[in-house]
Amino acid sequence: MTKHQDAIETRSDMITNETTLHQRPNDKKQQLLGLNTTSMSKTHNCKASYKKSTYKCYHGLKKSGEDHILEGTANQVRKEIERCDMYSGCIMMHSLTGGTGSGLGSRLCEAMREEYPMNHLICCTVAPCLTGESPLQNYNALLTLQFHFRNTDCVVLTYNDDVLGKLQRKMESVSFDAMNTSIASALGGVFLPTNTMTPKSGPSIGLEPWEMIRSVCPLPANKFVQVHYIAKSKLFWAGLQKQMSQSIRRHDSKGNIPKLTVLDQKTASITVASNSESIVEYLETVYERSRVKFAAKAYLHWYNKYGVTNEDFEEACDAVEDIIQNYKSAFS
Repeated sequence: MTKHQDAIETRSDMITNETTLHQRPNDKKQQLLGLNTTSMSKTHNCKASYKKSTYKCYHGLKKSGEDHILEGTANQVRKEIERCDMYSGCIMMHSLTGGTGSGLGSRLCEAMREEYPMNHLICCTVAPCLTGESPLQNYNALLTLQFHFRNTDCVVLTYNDDVLGKLQRKMESVSFDAMNTSIASALGGVFLPTNTMTPKSGPSIGLEPWEMIRSVCPLPANKFVQVHYIAKSKLFWAGLQKQMSQSIRRHDSKGNIPKLTVLDQKTASITVASNSESIVEYLETVYERSRVKFAAKAYLHWYNKYGVTNEDFEEACDAVEDIIQNYKSAFS
């Protein structure tokens, strides 16, 4: 039997900073998805190093010597794609503001779009807490959002504040493992095989991610998706639907809520992928905070030093402002 492999999942610095490029053939979720899964990360120390390696990756590598990070990663992804019977698209996972996640992640996203312009590209991005400790996080988010809007078909945006708040209601101490598990469960609800997308004659061929693009964000101007997930062992389906509808964040009562659902054997779970005006609140926060710092010329020397100009920031501000206006006009 021919093994169907139609997507590549690339992970970039969601939580940790020290990992290596490797294959995980025994990953159970990979087997369920039918994916060739690679894990992408650094082979060198990149701590605050958005400024040393990732800025240059983001802005086109002004200097030689570190382009092997991008080239090596792109080469590994290409090898995995060549192993596929059918390549439909790529799912990237990375942080929105971390040095490697935002800088190298944005550059890799651009490279994937240039290399495979006709295939789908989804970015699953984790936004930091709004009270984060990095003074550069709003700048990084601004630049990354611009790249995503330009190069992807869909951006699945997850907020650390929401994940943390949800877990704190269930446990006293929240670990990184618990947060990662919560995020993975939500993403699994829209990416793992569903009964409605699985042919009766054989296994799933992995169309679920691309169906989400078609049904939830068909308009290029509105491509930001939020995923909501609930799993209960003692609730009936109607109870799950009611609880989910009450918990979804909306900017107003006009939010669009298309949904995809998953039901496993031990617990009933419901997953909703929504594309609504609720994204505006976060985008406006990033935009306004970045504008204030930019007007004061705060921290710009960290970026100018490695080739990111003031014009790049102006362009990013304009792009994010356009996204905000697109959403307001779409749901007005």
